[in-house]
Amino acid sequence: MAGIDTGHFLRHLDRKRCPLPDHWCEAEVWVPKFFETLSARFADDADYETLLVASTAYLDSVDDHMDGAYLKAQVGLEALAQKILTGGDRPSIVKDEEAWRAWVKSLRTTIESHLSDATAINGVMTKFSDARFEATGSLVKRAFEHFKIGLPKDVLREVGKRNKVAHTFEMEAHLDPSFDATARRVEMIQTLLAALISKYIGYGGCLKGYDVDAKGVRPSPGWWPITDDGMSIAHFNAGTFPPRPIPGDD
Repeated sequence: MAGIDTGHFLRHLDRKRCPLPDHWCEAEVWVPKFFETLSARFADDADYETLLVASTAYLDSVDDHMDGAYLKAQVGLEALAQKILTGGDRPSIVKDEEAWRAWVKSLRTTIESHLSDATAINGVMTKFSDARFEATGSLVKRAFEHFKIGLPKDVLREVGKRNKVAHTFEMEAHLDPSFDATARRVEMIQTLLAALISKYIGYGGCLKGYDVDAKGVRPSPGWWPITDDGMSIAHFNAGTFPPRPIPGDD
């Protein structure tokens, strides 16, 4: 499955997946607003590296097979959530890290006695020690709560499925013949990443969601609050747009 590239044409006409509504009229409203906001934040040296990692993860995820796309979007989402909440450090859930590590170290002999392969002890001890770090699903949940957004349970469950693809490079144990459900999972994580980038840079306009309506359009997910008017919303409501320059007309 990891080598098959099918999700793009089954749920979308284009190979690239714009994070915003990209029908001809909606694109004029939201795309300029988003990229103006994003460019302004990229110009800030303090935000450059954070945005580079998150944006690259999104762009890479729309140009890969589904398993690779899902993994890249998940990792980018986790990295940005971590940066927002802690500045980049992995958040700990224990009261005293030194005391935790000392306690884990004291268990070494007991843990080793349970192993069928004693040479694996160092890896197991590392896992025990790393249990002090907050789980990815919780990290993403808190990052959205930081922006006053509560994520639905089905979305949080999807975020929690990161580990399987990270360790096996497969989203599913068995191939889904329709691919549609799998493609939706990819698009859900891509939407989450686009949403967190948007909140980080201060964009509050429409996003492209992961559920397809009767017209084949992906409206913004219900949990996403639209707080921006868009670049050309007055023209959009009136059904007209500012005149465009004609190529070659000086």
